[in-house]
Amino acid sequence: MREDVRSAWNRFSQIFLKLGGSQLQIPAGDAFLLFLEIYGLKDFDDIGNGELERQIRKVWADFSVWPEKPRAAVETDTEEDRKSLLSRLYGEPRAAFIYRRDPETSAWTRHHEQGRAYLNREMPEVDTRAWFEVNTPEQEMAAMEEAVKKGYDVIFTTSPEMLRSSIRFGAAHPEIKMFNCSLNTLTGHIRTYFGRRYESQFLSGLIAGILTVSGHIGYLADYPIYGNIASLNAFALGALMTNPEARVYLDWSTTKESAGHIPRDTDLVFIAGIDFDPNVITSREFGLYDLREGKFVKVTYDLEYWGQFYTKMMQRIRNRRWYEEHGEAGQSVNYWWGVSNGMIDLEMTKVVPEQTRRLIGIVRENLRHGLHPFRDELRDQEGQIRCRQGETLSPEQLMDMDWLLSNIIGSIPGLDDFTDEATGVIRTHGISRVKESA
Repeated sequence: MREDVRSAWNRFSQIFLKLGGSQLQIPAGDAFLLFLEIYGLKDFDDIGNGELERQIRKVWADFSVWPEKPRAAVETDTEEDRKSLLSRLYGEPRAAFIYRRDPETSAWTRHHEQGRAYLNREMPEVDTRAWFEVNTPEQEMAAMEEAVKKGYDVIFTTSPEMLRSSIRFGAAHPEIKMFNCSLNTLTGHIRTYFGRRYESQFLSGLIAGILTVSGHIGYLADYPIYGNIASLNAFALGALMTNPEARVYLDWSTTKESAGHIPRDTDLVFIAGIDFDPNVITSREFGLYDLREGKFVKVTYDLEYWGQFYTKMMQRIRNRRWYEEHGEAGQSVNYWWGVSNGMIDLEMTKVVPEQTRRLIGIVRENLRHGLHPFRDELRDQEGQIRCRQGETLSPEQLMDMDWLLSNIIGSIPGLDDFTDEATGVIRTHGISRVKESA
């Protein structure tokens, strides 16, 4: 490994300096590490210096913004798009959808496929195709290459696990409009999209606070990645608003061992996650469950209308609005849509009493018109004020959130506490506090 790294460094540094790297603020060593984050190390021996130079040029903008840490420009609102005359000149875009799993076995894939079907109904003139069971980085690159060869100029990689391959492919193919379903990417080579789940989980928390008898509510989290801690805190905040005595007991489905925080008299539990490992919990979808009858009785579950996003994006691309949204060098766009955009909603089962349904309907309507859960004074587990009276946390603060509200019992584990499979996801998408704990 030392020999491989030394050889790669020697080749990189020579080309970096030849291209004018000494004129940038970023040291050659930091540029090398940033380059490896995108392209990796293992392919160095397979490419010549000409190809290596082309790869370095494609990420030169990333080097030029150093030492600033590039951030995604967050878009939380939508605008109406109408078909323009320009679309007749350039033709219709064609979209490829790349999936890690199959819709028959994965609720996450099934929901995105429903979104693709919605796009096909709303824009029948747009050609789409799906690739399923794309499980490794090699398969991801191969699927994207095949899509381009078949003439698809828009690619949606539908899992956060595909982020690194998407960045690498986007850097190599700037002519392709790349989207990855994840939150808070720090590269300008692709765009990302995700749902503001904290809004629907805030509503679930309100219901949990009303229905709990013991005041002990469980929360089974999956990954401490961008945005997920905000969802957890939003749930706890909702429970606290309707039941000041409610406590949320936190455990994790992806750690090597259970933390054992959830007490025996817990009567409701929220299960968070995209797809669950049946060996850890169950194959049921995420949502709030009532445990009082000795079994999992579904109370609420999130609805994610991905078709709203896919249709809006294809309309923008067709109408040439894509080119209006390019940020500064090294900056990407993250589409973080929620209840107000029609992409996120909450479904309540018959377990929820009618008067509670009415209350949730009122709150949901206010979310559509600007209500923000993370407003006014909020304190963490140590009593530190994280949001002051009259203030509202920004989208960037919500994405990077690494603290827990005062009514949460439990903690955010360190990287070494998670399984090997989970560690790979966290290294790419995890909040800084966890990634730096190794």
